[in-house]
Amino acid sequence: MTIKDQGKGIPPEHQAQVFERVDRGRTGEGLGIGLSIVKDIVDAHQGSIRLESSPDVETVFRIRLPRD
Repeated sequence: MTIKDQGKGIPPEHQAQVFERVDRGRTGEGLGIGLSIVKDIVDAHQGSIRLESSPDVETVFRIRLPRD
């Protein structure tokens, strides 16, 4: 499964932490737990998730799940 957008993107220095929970009292942009939940679900199904992002160009998430 591939999900992509052409928004502001994710700077390279933040990409390593994008799947971590960051609910430290954030306001305005959500709690920062959505991608960590996605990763937990993908991991539970023995799959993988990969991020590719070029700021101000596009961000792509690729999710692979086994067929069985």
